[in-house]
Amino acid sequence: MPESTEKLMEATTRKPSREDRRAWVRYPSERKSTCQPVALPTATQAEGQWGAQVRDISSGGVCLYLRRRFEIGTPLIVEFPDVAGNKLTVTVRVARVTAERGGWIIGCQMDSPLSDEDLKALL
Repeated sequence: MPESTEKLMEATTRKPSREDRRAWVRYPSERKSTCQPVALPTATQAEGQWGAQVRDISSGGVCLYLRRRFEIGTPLIVEFPDVAGNKLTVTVRVARVTAERGGWIIGCQMDSPLSDEDLKALL
């Protein structure tokens, strides 16, 4: 088999890299935010808010650095102060969790994608 045919077959049969699978453009961020788990219907009071550092954000997700671990699948309420001083509140679901430097990197998927306007306000 010619070398060019082998390369074509390899390119078309290999799995896409992690970056290739992303549906949304991610933007790096150093924005501060807060988050808290969504209270269960049986809860007598909501859990307190936790400070978070945004690592990156897209229309479909956000990556946070926190001192508290949340389990995959946990629904969270995340509040972002925008550049005008207003707060944008979104609900997300934890998609991945990684330990890092005394805290946790929490990758979250937005329940509803951010509008272009809301995303721009957070950049």
